[in-house]
Amino acid sequence: MRREWILGCALFAAACGQSAEKEASFEDVSTATLAYANCINDEAAGSARHAGSQDEVVEVILRACDAQRSTALERGAVPTMAASQAEFDEIHEGLARSLLMDAQEKAEAQ
Repeated sequence: MRREWILGCALFAAACGQSAEKEASFEDVSTATLAYANCINDEAAGSARHAGSQDEVVEVILRACDAQRSTALERGAVPTMAASQAEFDEIHEGLARSLLMDAQEKAEAQ
C-alpha cells in the first residue's frame, strides 16, 4: 500500500510541473518515468541486505536505473514531470530511500 501511495504521489507531484511546451506526449513521458520508478522499486527490494550506509545503497540503486532515468529525461520528463532535473532527481532519490527503508524493515522482520 505504501509503495503505491509513494509512486502515486511522485507521479502526481511530477505532473504538477507539466508544461504546455513538450516534445513527447504525456503518455510517453509518464510511461518512461514510471519505468524509472519501477526500476528503483525493483532495485530497492533487492538491495535491502546490502552493506554500506543508506546513502551508498541509494546511490547504487539509482546508478542501476540510469538507463531508465536517461530515457525518461530524453522523453521530456523535464519540464513535463518536474520543473528541473534537480527536482526530478530529488523526487526519485526520495522514492529510492523510502522503498529501501520499506525493504529493510521487511528483511528485518523475517
